[in-house]
Amino acid sequence: MNEKRAMERIGLFSEPGYTTISDPYGKKEAGFRGKAPQDKGLKPLQIPGCKTRTATLGGYFAERFDRIMEGEAHTDPIKRKRQDRLKEKKKQIIEKPFIPSNPPAKYSGTGSGTFSGKIEAFPGSVRSKPPYSAPGKNFQITPGKRGTGYGYVGVAIGAEFKYMESDYEAAKQLRHKETADHKSKLKGQAFKLFNHPQTLFDRNPYRQDKSNPPEIEYKPSEKERPKPFLPSTPAKDLGGSKAGTFDKYPSHSEDLYQLEKTRKDQTKRIIFHPSGGPKTKPSGSLVSQNVMKSVNVNNFRTVQSVMSH
Repeated sequence: MNEKRAMERIGLFSEPGYTTISDPYGKKEAGFRGKAPQDKGLKPLQIPGCKTRTATLGGYFAERFDRIMEGEAHTDPIKRKRQDRLKEKKKQIIEKPFIPSNPPAKYSGTGSGTFSGKIEAFPGSVRSKPPYSAPGKNFQITPGKRGTGYGYVGVAIGAEFKYMESDYEAAKQLRHKETADHKSKLKGQAFKLFNHPQTLFDRNPYRQDKSNPPEIEYKPSEKERPKPFLPSTPAKDLGGSKAGTFDKYPSHSEDLYQLEKTRKDQTKRIIFHPSGGPKTKPSGSLVSQNVMKSVNVNNFRTVQSVMSH
């Protein structure tokens, strides 16, 4: 049998193995109804379409409609309403209802719905009143006491207040007086420019008519500069057992901490090396998944080419 190699089909040297424990395939059990009629060779029961909602008994297996309970009485809702109406009518004392002799008076028309009859409208003229008489003063037993100063002149301890005249428009007259005094001090009209207003008179506000004085050259003084202070001996270096100090470096103190002893079992242990993971392999594109499902080992020769070229 001429079959394609794994390299031509999936691009590998060999097909990957399948993990299994050699379990036998279980048989598919039938449902609770057993095997289907097709397996037994029987023709399945076919119903010719769905039934419409009608008053006929075509959708039932019985020839007539049976009641759920035997001996159940047939109830007519219209008959029951009539019986209830007769029971309510027997409760009435008189057969005919009470009807008043005359209908009630309406709100508009003669009487306006009152028992007394029509009420005449009030006249629009003002009712006459008696002439007004002012009430008398309160009855006084003794006249008011003098000396309070109220209503009398010259009875207070101090002198009376003199009347000071004040003009009604004193503030306005004072403002006109100040304005006239201000205008009398002016020598002419306000200054107005005949060109476009600018922030400055000249373009360069720092310009001067006078020339600058000659520059003065700075000459350093010829005096001798003071020499810097130099120590007699150079500074100590960081090395040389003194470490930049005048005294020797102190002796090293013993370390009180002891190193942890290792156990013999730890030295003999073997390092754990995990097993290698699964090997990588090329994965197909998602676009070609449909082709992988439809083309297999059995029909790859008969399937037509998927590509157009």
